[in-house]
Amino acid sequence: ACLLSTEHLESLGRVEKRTLFVKQISEVFKNEYILARVLEAAQKSVETKDPMLMVHLSPEDKWHVLNTCTNHISSLFAPHHVFFNEARRAKSYYKSAWYCFTLTCHQNYSAGRWFITPFRPVGDGDCGSLRIRMVLASEQELRDITAGVVSPPEPGMFNGRHDNRWQVFQRF
Repeated sequence: ACLLSTEHLESLGRVEKRTLFVKQISEVFKNEYILARVLEAAQKSVETKDPMLMVHLSPEDKWHVLNTCTNHISSLFAPHHVFFNEARRAKSYYKSAWYCFTLTCHQNYSAGRWFITPFRPVGDGDCGSLRIRMVLASEQELRDITAGVVSPPEPGMFNGRHDNRWQVFQRF
């Protein structure tokens, strides 16, 4: 699971991604039927190049998947990520905020990890792993994107990875 934020979008052209937890998918979806539906939907996401996995599930399966995700997020979610994300909006670290989440499945093919690995360049074939992710975002940030209040800077995004994250944000 990760938290996406437009915190540095205007100034740096970056969509920040904060990892909340990483688990094997079978640890999250213990029900074999639901796990199979999630994997089928993930395959459809890859085939259609649409990162939004939930659109490929039936309404009944969506309920079970989202309920399972809600349970994991609520039991494992670190409050300091939410507080940190909202601290830039208000002086209080205890501001109540609504967050939305969805499941995505995509692989990032853009270079951009060079600053993380400066002594071991990743080369031209730099790509991320194909992952199924629970993606969280502030409801207010999603509203601001939809209303056009938040948009990418004129000079463009920091790199292709951040452009891909922005596309996920927009699709969300």
